[in-house]
Amino acid sequence: MPCPAQSSRFRRRLWTAIARELKISVNTVRKWRGRFASGVLAALADAKRSGRPRIYGPQVRVAVVAAATSAPPYPESTWSHRGIAARSPPERQGCGPR
Repeated sequence: MPCPAQSSRFRRRLWTAIARELKISVNTVRKWRGRFASGVLAALADAKRSGRPRIYGPQVRVAVVAAATSAPPYPESTWSHRGIAARSPPERQGCGPR
């Protein structure tokens, strides 16, 4: 049986290799490995995010992104906040600069 120091070095190398392959941090690997080791499959779900919940649903956000990434109306060369709001669904109206 390996001594604890060897086991610890092996785990660090393993976590580093996993993190490198998945392009994530070693701390993230350790967190998810700890959740998995707890034996509860539900523990692998992401924790609830802090902060204010989103106001607009995915359809509104997609519409805003679609407007912002399309060509602006002639003769404008870039989109303004008001221009994007005008092309967005009604729930989005009234947001942005006034």
